[in-house]
Amino acid sequence: MLILLTFYPDNLEIFTHRDVDTVLKRIDASQNIWLRCVQFRDRTGTAKIIKHFELNPSRVNMIFNHSPLGIDEDVEDCLFDSYEILTAQIKNHEFEVARGNIVVGNNFIITFEITELKVLSILANNLQKRPLDIKKWGIDYVFY
Repeated sequence: MLILLTFYPDNLEIFTHRDVDTVLKRIDASQNIWLRCVQFRDRTGTAKIIKHFELNPSRVNMIFNHSPLGIDEDVEDCLFDSYEILTAQIKNHEFEVARGNIVVGNNFIITFEITELKVLSILANNLQKRPLDIKKWGIDYVFY
């Protein structure tokens, strides 16, 4: 699943779709975005995303081959981090290791979540609820 959050100074748009091309058509280079790729294991689709953001093509292999944990020292194109987080499963009182990658660029964040991170889902849901009147506070959505 691909979830695109587009941030404007006083507005937030959320778009969810399974097709990479449909999502990428909605992205303008001037926008501030967060693209969540949840349980998205399509190598060709991932390559399209990497190419769209003009990142080093080797990032595709880093995503699929579970590059060593930690921040990649090559920051020419982006800040790239692989993570493993121990998460609790409420249903059966056990733990699960959530793995993925975070890519941060000039005006975008892309998360490749092999296992959905509930904390990021909660954050996205809270943003979608728009709990504050952003205009009244005199700040923009990116800051919030």
